Amino acid sequence: MINVVLNAKQLDGGWGDCESTAQAVLVLEWLGTRVPEDSIEYLLACYRGKGFASNPVSGEVGLEETFYALWALRELELLGEIDAGKVEAYLKSRLRNSSSLYELYYSYMGLRLLGYHYNVSGRLREYYRLDGGFAETPRTLESDPYATLMGIELAKLTGFDLSPKTLEYARRIEDPAVKALVLDLLGRLSEEGARALASEILAGRFGFWEVYALKVLSEYTFSLSIVIEPRAVVYEIPKVVSLEAYSLLGERLNASYASRFYGNGTLAVRVEAGGIERKLRFQVEQLGRMEVYATIASEKGLLNVTVYVSPSSADPEVVVVLAGKEHKAVRFREDAYRAVVEHGLRGRFP
Repeated sequence: MINVVLNAKQLDGGWGDCESTAQAVLVLEWLGTRVPEDSIEYLLACYRGKGFASNPVSGEVGLEETFYALWALRELELLGEIDAGKVEAYLKSRLRNSSSLYELYYSYMGLRLLGYHYNVSGRLREYYRLDGGFAETPRTLESDPYATLMGIELAKLTGFDLSPKTLEYARRIEDPAVKALVLDLLGRLSEEGARALASEILAGRFGFWEVYALKVLSEYTFSLSIVIEPRAVVYEIPKVVSLEAYSLLGERLNASYASRFYGNGTLAVRVEAGGIERKLRFQVEQLGRMEVYATIASEKGLLNVTVYVSPSSADPEVVVVLAGKEHKAVRFREDAYRAVVEHGLRGRFP
């Protein structure tokens, strides 16, 4: 993901405009990667005293650009590079004259990034709908998922009361990233639900909000790479031979685990990583017996050994031993392994 973001950076250090550059900077910060200096310079070059313009040569300040730039600079601990008083005055004016929920959100959240707090709970009622969602404008009848995400965040920050209908609306949201962020704000996201939503997001197209949602979901769950041997049991208890845990953004996590095998073929594994605990259960196939036979051909000082295993699901480690020396066989077919051994012996061999 890091390379994808960095490869999209343009020669001027930006990603096309101020808003996209600020979002890219935030993503790189969340991924734990150093933000290029020319990208920071691009962002600061968009500053116009009271706010941020769409690019370094534009003179007109934009509300969305200002919000995302402030967010990025806050993450970089560079808010001291701007005149907070002038930006506050601009955002207060936009807040007071806002005519859409987006304007209300960007201006209010921008002020919070600067450390200023204003009560807008009374304004939220204009956008709240009977189905529990929020509309984009006071005159819009239908609720909108993105507007609902913004409305719920404002409601949580300002003490606006939400009805039970809001949770019902949230569960009907189709976009997995928006749904994850909304359920997180409502405090109704479970570990199982987080894993399901993360899988949906990872299987789709990535954008800023998808990465942000994965960052939030990483507080509920993590991804695992786990190897269990043997995969089928013949008088041998299966065990975890390797386990690696990662955040949903790909950060390697310190992980500890404990496992227990039950007589019904179930291997239970408890994993803790990043302060989160996951309990996993694997059904390991149990075999009553395993049949093995081999064919050996000798030619020009080489033994060609083919070992056949039944059933193929047994998946054993096959080793050919000649004169006390072990030679590991390689699986080349579902039920067959092969080893070529240079024996260096004289005489006739079967």
